[in-house]
Amino acid sequence: MRIPKLIAYYEAMEFRKAASETRAIWAAGNEYLTQAAPWTHYKTNVDQAAIGTRIGLNLVALFGVLAQAIIPDAADKILDAMNIPKVNRTWKFREGDWNAKIKAALDALPHGLEISAPDVLFAKIEDSDVEAWIERFGGES
Repeated sequence: MRIPKLIAYYEAMEFRKAASETRAIWAAGNEYLTQAAPWTHYKTNVDQAAIGTRIGLNLVALFGVLAQAIIPDAADKILDAMNIPKVNRTWKFREGDWNAKIKAALDALPHGLEISAPDVLFAKIEDSDVEAWIERFGGES
């Protein structure tokens, strides 16, 4: 499982490996959504579409929690959009059965929870931004 590996990297203070593992977890979630494709099942199997969507939304919430250590501002935007209360933005990683924790995380959001589209998480870097940073920080182009 990837999450125990992620926790081990943080505990060993191997932050580059932790960031890489975080990206790998996100990639696995994206792969799930691509394969589940709830948008294609909506007209033929509403229940299947609902399950894919629900798991996808729970993955977004989980990814927001996991992202707090490396991109806290973006993580807050994600969790704010999901209406996740501040007290629910942590996970007790050391306690209990991992399979049970993962299963619970994939059904953690209350049914009927309202969510909103977040603001842009990462602004596009324009050429003018690069020029200003070069001038400000003395880099070479």
